[in-house]
Amino acid sequence: MADWATGEIAWLDEHPAEPCYRDAADAYRGGVEAILTSATAFGRLATASAPPTAAEGEAAGKDLSDGQAAMQLGALKANASRAACRS
Repeated sequence: MADWATGEIAWLDEHPAEPCYRDAADAYRGGVEAILTSATAFGRLATASAPPTAAEGEAAGKDLSDGQAAMQLGALKANASRAACRS
């Protein structure tokens, strides 16, 4: 997950969104960044010497869920902007 998110962020940096898609791109990037945060937390939990607390696992899961929701919002915003961007 971390490798995917890191690669996706690099790709986004190399391919800036057109102005009419900026809100969609920002939402998508926020989702990818949240997934990277989640992946980092899950990695720490998986390699910890002591079992993680429920709160630690829940926080990592929330970041993953928030990331997925933000990426969906980005897709919705991109679809809504498509007509305006093509004109």
